[in-house]
Amino acid sequence: MQVAETLVEADDKGQLQPGLATVWSHSDDGVIWQFRLRLQAHFHDGSEVSAGQVAFALQQAWRKPGVLQSAPIRAIEAKEGALLVTLTRPFPSASS
Repeated sequence: MQVAETLVEADDKGQLQPGLATVWSHSDDGVIWQFRLRLQAHFHDGSEVSAGQVAFALQQAWRKPGVLQSAPIRAIEAKEGALLVTLTRPFPSASS
């Protein structure tokens, strides 16, 4: 139904694939993750999706009981058109 879209998807082998984010990277220490969103992504009402709106939605989800509370997240913010997720420690992942 695509009511909600994830930043990245995982294929059958567990490798990360683009979702709402088309490109992502992390700092050398694995603590800061940067996600660049798909250009011209829109909400159901036709308004454009921004990194700030995605950050706000993730911040709200992070404050509620759920899977985000188990991740070592320190901060979620939008900066220079990208979504930044800062962790308290590196988190294992597939390479970008």
